Amino acid sequence: SLEGIDPEALIEKVSTAFDDAEKNTLDGIKFIWDDQWVHLRRSNTEHIIRIYAEAPVKHQAEELIRKIKDLIWFVNIARLIDHTLLRTDATISDIRQLCKDAIKHDFVSVCVNPVYVPFAVEYLQDHETKVGTTIGFPIGAVSPEMKYAETRLDRKSVV
Repeated sequence: SLEGIDPEALIEKVSTAFDDAEKNTLDGIKFIWDDQWVHLRRSNTEHIIRIYAEAPVKHQAEELIRKIKDLIWFVNIARLIDHTLLRTDATISDIRQLCKDAIKHDFVSVCVNPVYVPFAVEYLQDHETKVGTTIGFPIGAVSPEMKYAETRLDRKSVV
């Protein structure tokens, strides 16, 4: 069932897979190799996505279908992932890569140390990925006043 899923967006996301295949987007996405293919398309009669595959032997076709199902699962689950990097030795380069990965995989958010919030917000400004941070990290053993002060920190002057 496609409950809560945008089929076109899902097909678009899956279409970036399989760099070694020829791609046909006439009706959904069809990945074509020399001796096999797999086709993912929205049904015109039911609220489902159909997957068809053809290969020299049945288990190869089944494997193509499994790979597509795994991609669909990942694309859907990715919108639940908070991609986190809270190492004390993290660098701007590390945070940039974290943000690139979040965009590539369509993660719902990144979580960075407060010092990197302005950078992450700016880097992700044209994307749906949210930016989160921590207060009182790692164990929260600071006073409520300190936690309050951390939340009020002028983020523009941190990086």
